[in-house]
Amino acid sequence: MAGRHRGSPQPHVGGGYNAYGQQGDGTLTDRPTPITLEGATNIRAIAAGHYHTLVLDRDGKVSAVGYNNNGQLGDGSTVNRTALTTPINSLSSVSLIAGGAAFSLAG
Repeated sequence: MAGRHRGSPQPHVGGGYNAYGQQGDGTLTDRPTPITLEGATNIRAIAAGHYHTLVLDRDGKVSAVGYNNNGQLGDGSTVNRTALTTPINSLSSVSLIAGGAAFSLAG
């Protein structure tokens, strides 16, 4: 899911390398063609880090998937995540997200 997608009713799609689950589809399967991310609704923005993805919903909640060796998913662990499930509890009323090589930003 490289890039950002703002406020459109269009489906959210991703593709490419997925060894750490950064596509958010619950698998580690690389996607040579775009896939629709099922369950990704109410999305305001998507940001990509090196091997992780951040998703901001319109309610100001953030979810994250992918590589988490430095805690860049922000969930208090270093466990990789492959599926967009529950938002990160410690983040609310967020309006901006950004992903870096091994870190994430939200504000």
